[in-house]
Amino acid sequence: MKYDVKFKCGHTETVKLFGKYKDRENKIKWYETNCSCSECSKKAYNDEMMKTHDVIEMHYGKYKNEYSDCKTVIDSYNSETKTIKVYVKKTEIVKEIEDTKNECIEILKTLMTEEDCKKQNKTYNDILNDYLKWEMYNRYMKTKKQEDMEKVKKLNELCIKYINL
Repeated sequence: MKYDVKFKCGHTETVKLFGKYKDRENKIKWYETNCSCSECSKKAYNDEMMKTHDVIEMHYGKYKNEYSDCKTVIDSYNSETKTIKVYVKKTEIVKEIEDTKNECIEILKTLMTEEDCKKQNKTYNDILNDYLKWEMYNRYMKTKKQEDMEKVKKLNELCIKYINL
């Protein structure tokens, strides 16, 4: 049977209860004194998780393959984009950022030598930061070598991922 229950947070919500009448009445009293409505419960849960986690929206396949041990934000699956919001511990995000940054730098090293960096009085990290500001994008898109274009495309994808973390 459906009952309108006023939870301890003050909000009223309809709940389905089954069993004996006395058991249903006891459950309603328990809800009223011990529980918050579903929206307040979601907010409290999210607030608690955000103390030690960040929310990352990612493709559902990535979640299943790489983050299946992480909790997801309630009702966050988007069937159109096939993405889901996932609570990721802050230290894991830092590690992923570092991994992505290191991968970007490795690709940069195939595109330019240390001598090229010294000529500009910059490190690979400086160059990567320039790239994130879209300066390198314009510089390397002018190249005619297909091999370099593929590397630039990969670097661009990784840097966009890096920016979005």
